[in-house]
Amino acid sequence: MRHAYKKMFSPTRVRAYLVLLALVLVAACDSDKEDGGLKFRADTDATPHRGVFGIVNTIVDSPLISVAYRTTSTFVGDKGIAQLSYAEATRFPIVSSEYNLVVSYPDPGGDAVVLLEYTEDNGNPIEVTIDDERILVLTGTIEEPIGYIIEAVEYQNGLDVPRDGTFLVTDPEVHFTHAVPSHAEKTLDFYFTQGEVDLVTLEPSVTLAYTESSEVTSVLPGGDNRIYVTPSGDPTTILYDSGEFILTTNLRILFVASQYFGPGGNGLKIHGIDQQALSFIYEDLPIAWRVANFIGDVSEVDVFIGDTTNGPIVSQVGSGEFSEFVVQEETTLPFLVAQTNFPDDLLFKRDLFIEPGSTVTLYVAGFESNEANDNERAIVAFSALEETRPVTGANQLRLVHGAPSGEPMDIYLLVPGQTVSDSDPVFPDVTLGSVPSVSFAPGDYDLVAISTGNLSEVFGPSRIRLKSKVNYTLLFSDAPGGGLPVDMSLLEAPTN
Repeated sequence: MRHAYKKMFSPTRVRAYLVLLALVLVAACDSDKEDGGLKFRADTDATPHRGVFGIVNTIVDSPLISVAYRTTSTFVGDKGIAQLSYAEATRFPIVSSEYNLVVSYPDPGGDAVVLLEYTEDNGNPIEVTIDDERILVLTGTIEEPIGYIIEAVEYQNGLDVPRDGTFLVTDPEVHFTHAVPSHAEKTLDFYFTQGEVDLVTLEPSVTLAYTESSEVTSVLPGGDNRIYVTPSGDPTTILYDSGEFILTTNLRILFVASQYFGPGGNGLKIHGIDQQALSFIYEDLPIAWRVANFIGDVSEVDVFIGDTTNGPIVSQVGSGEFSEFVVQEETTLPFLVAQTNFPDDLLFKRDLFIEPGSTVTLYVAGFESNEANDNERAIVAFSALEETRPVTGANQLRLVHGAPSGEPMDIYLLVPGQTVSDSDPVFPDVTLGSVPSVSFAPGDYDLVAISTGNLSEVFGPSRIRLKSKVNYTLLFSDAPGGGLPVDMSLLEAPTN
């Protein structure tokens, strides 16, 4: 028996179906949405198939790094790029899937140098599963980078849109990881306490070797929390004390022990990672400060703290010179600056807060006598945070405009053969008190300073050589004794 079959898929009908399918696919692609620079696919299910992914950068000599991720599947998932400096972190929801991930940084020529790869080709893609959290911690050095994954159940807090329709208030949760390369051979004890305590009477909250992490633990909210770190089994030797800090409800924090580069200390500190890297304002770390004298008509200054009765902390800082660094435990300092041998005739007074663990230079500039304003003093002060961490491939050039007689300037750093007319200033419109900085590639440069207002040449061209593994400070000051022409000095500070 012969059956008559209807020809359902003629060439014309097939083309129509293909066009319809293409329109559906385009509509699906258009459902993607942007969120904070990272691309997330809009879910069509009532319950999103998502987990949470985080990245923490504690590579000790890290420049700005890029972390590119993309699902191994070509049909579903997320892709994006996160950029992080040292001690920075990011955390975001992501479609549950396997991901290829590449960590890189730019060399001085701008080309990407791959540090770590987690890919199908290498047999180690990163899997993010539904309702789980994965945090990639980066540590080690650029020469020998290390990455490891911390796994935890996704934190469901009362600030999220609840899946069962009930909003909850949840206690804060904490966990810890040891990512301190200088203590890589040591096991560390972590104590999470309420207030100042005698550690000898307590068991450590967790003991961790390098690149190990703890389980997530619920703690009570409040304002007297404190973290201590000691060598394993030695509670009398405190390597780090966070000082008291507040934890609120609906919060999970990863406490990362990482390398410390500031004054004093024991080579480590804690960063609290929630949505970003956080610091502790009461942590037990000293500060370091120095003073630079750019007062045009004062040959030497003395610096006092609090009052002048006990004598200067630093004395006889000459014009255009820096004092030695002073390390102190106090973080809020009332600075007094006076001309040497005239302590009762103050030139400048200011209370300055310096964040624990920081190194700062306080610049004082201007004139002791300002004839244009009936001899009223025109002293200004500005501070600059000093970079004490070595950074591979990203050395720092800082400019300090400390010339009271100088006009606003455009500063050019020209590759030999370039001219001002075919280049943009590295530091545009620099005024008295400005302390901008920029990363540079090692090499020879021609330094030129041009008056912003009338385009006349203020300084240069002067050939300078910038070397790798050195940070530089470019100082513009008045001529000795004050006034023009503007003088320039280039100071070097090796980074290791």
